[in-house]
Amino acid sequence: DRVEDPEPQVRLRLVLLRDSPEHPETALLADRGARVAQDAAVPISIVRAEPGNSLDRLVALVGPTDFASVYAALALGIDPTPGARELGVTLDDR
Repeated sequence: DRVEDPEPQVRLRLVLLRDSPEHPETALLADRGARVAQDAAVPISIVRAEPGNSLDRLVALVGPTDFASVYAALALGIDPTPGARELGVTLDDR
């Protein structure tokens, strides 16, 4: 487990969020970014939204990144909730 490693190492990874359908210019820029990462031996993860309505595609891309940000904060010993508190959002708002 990376959290329990005695000497954690910084591991760089490019995460590309790809929409479907994707504007040709956006696709070109994403492909170029992936090539630069490959040339630098940086691993790449691609999260691609399945075709569907805009809300489903947005959730498919935002959900995993939100989970990852909370996981990373917890792994680093950081409370991930201050941002929500600054916006005035609490669990009591359910």
